[in-house]
Amino acid sequence: MPVRTIVLADDHPAFMEGVSMKLERQQDLRIIGTAKNGRDALEMVTRITPDLLLIDMDMPIMNGLEVVRELKRAGSPVRALPLSGHADPEYVMGTLESGAAGYVMKDESLAKIVEAVRKVLDGGVYISPRVSQQIVTRKMDSNSDDTEKVSAIQRLIEAGVTPKRLEVLRLTAEGMNNREIAARLFRSEHTIRNQVDQLKGVTGTKWRPGVVAWAWREGVLDVDTAEFERAFVAAQFIRRHRGDSSG
Repeated sequence: MPVRTIVLADDHPAFMEGVSMKLERQQDLRIIGTAKNGRDALEMVTRITPDLLLIDMDMPIMNGLEVVRELKRAGSPVRALPLSGHADPEYVMGTLESGAAGYVMKDESLAKIVEAVRKVLDGGVYISPRVSQQIVTRKMDSNSDDTEKVSAIQRLIEAGVTPKRLEVLRLTAEGMNNREIAARLFRSEHTIRNQVDQLKGVTGTKWRPGVVAWAWREGVLDVDTAEFERAFVAAQFIRRHRGDSSG
C-alpha cells in the first residue's frame, strides 16, 4: 500500500494535535511536516513537495487562500485542501476557483476530515455537506422561475457542454474521481479523463475544483436532463440548418 504524504498547517495547537493523531493512525497516510503560519507552510511545501497540504484558511502572516493561489501560480503539483470556519458560498467558490482541491469545515468530525483527505488524494473533490447544501439552496432560491432555468440551459449550450459532458459534470460536482465516474457511467477511465479535460476547457479553468465552482456559480447543476437534451438537439439542428442555408 503506497504511503501518501501530508503537510499540516494550523496555528491552533489542540486542533492540530487532534488531526495529527487521527491521520497518523492511518497506515497509508503520513504527516511529514507541520507549520503554524502560511509563509512557513508555503516554504515547507515548496521544499519537500508532499502529496497534500491540509491548511487552515485563517493563518497568520500569510493566509490559506494566499498560499493556495501561490501554489497554483507556481504550478505546484501539491493538492491544497483548506480547513475553514467560513461557510459563505461566495467565499467557498472563490477558494475553489483559486485552486483549492476541496473545502472542509473545521467543525467536521475527525473521521470526515480523513475521508476528505482520502477523496482529494484519490483525485476527487471534497466539499463539506453543509457548504454544498447552502450553495444548492441559494441557487434553488435564485433560479426558481422558468426564465432562469432556460438561461442555465442556454449557458450550458453556449459553453459547449454536451449531454454526456453534463453527466460527467454532475458526478464531478459530487466529488467523484475519474475511476468512480467511469464505473458509474460504464465508460473507460480514459474517456472520462478526456471529458473532464474538455470541461476544464469550456469552463475556462485549469483544475477540477474550478469546474465544480463554475457549475455552482452558473446554476447549471439543477438543469433537468431531459429538458437539456431536447434543447441541445434543437440547437444542433439550428446550427446545421444555418450552415446549410449559408452554403
